[in-house]
Amino acid sequence: MSIKDLLNYLDEQLEKHRTLVCTSCTGLGRWLHRSGIAGPRFMLSGCVFFLTSAGYYFFYKKQYNVAVFLCFMALSMLIMALTMDREDNIEFIALAFAIFLIFAGAGASILCAMKLADTPEEREKQKQNLLAYCGIILGLFLVLAAIGGITYLIILFLK
Repeated sequence: MSIKDLLNYLDEQLEKHRTLVCTSCTGLGRWLHRSGIAGPRFMLSGCVFFLTSAGYYFFYKKQYNVAVFLCFMALSMLIMALTMDREDNIEFIALAFAIFLIFAGAGASILCAMKLADTPEEREKQKQNLLAYCGIILGLFLVLAAIGGITYLIILFLK
């Protein structure tokens, strides 16, 4: 069995059991967080691992533009994880820089898609697909950031 055969087999298994893998990882993360083993930094580290794994998967599938965007997302999550739980205001600066990195990743991935396209019609199609991917991921990130910000403010005011 060659490495290519192994990668194809793993790709088939991932496609077959994608929902099970995602829900199992989410359940494990929740259990670790509730039992006090893992805090928010662990969850952000899990996000970094997931995003880099997904970036590698898309890079392997030759969808370089999505891989670039996911790597920028992973870098922004890593910055937030490294600056978490500090007593000074560096967290807000890191959050602003992380948001800037996400938008920079969206721009870089659009430029990558434009460079890889051969015809103007294909460029337009790539642009629309990529904007849809970026919109979904940015929307999820903004919803999670809003939930985190509201939770932080509630905890801050309850102290």
